[in-house]
Amino acid sequence: FLTNCQRNGWKTGWKLYVTRGTASTTHLLHSFPGTSREPLEASETAPHDFFPYGQEVLFSSGVNPGNGELWRSDGTPSGTRILAHVHPGPSNWLTNEFTVMNNKAYFIGASGSKPTALWVSNGTTAGTHEAVSLNAYDNLVSGAGRLYFLGSKGTTTSIWSSDGTPPGTH
Repeated sequence: FLTNCQRNGWKTGWKLYVTRGTASTTHLLHSFPGTSREPLEASETAPHDFFPYGQEVLFSSGVNPGNGELWRSDGTPSGTRILAHVHPGPSNWLTNEFTVMNNKAYFIGASGSKPTALWVSNGTTAGTHEAVSLNAYDNLVSGAGRLYFLGSKGTTTSIWSSDGTPPGTH
């Protein structure tokens, strides 16, 4: 579960815990910093979009406001860490919209000044990268061996279908 730390109505950080329902089985996994300029309802550093992947959980959080990171946790403090720096640097974009297809996690993310794109991860840092470069931004789901999402090339938004590769995306 996730708690926020606050002072005078401003968020000063977030704490991620794991529990099996008792005080003795409740443990802090990781503390995420906040900033004094960040109201509680507008946090970029708050962990969110928790998604089961194998024996772990993937989620999104910024280490500092403005940078989106892909995190993973196996339920232990040492196993809760950044998996990939999807969007280092200043921006309001974070990774989101997780789904699984063919034992790989797919999500929507952005890197640097590029628009959002379809990303893939096999659960390792080396295996996490942009899969398809187009403006993918909402409603990512998988079914029948394909990914479906709203996206655009240019100014027209439409439903896209992908097998996770550039040639298989239309």
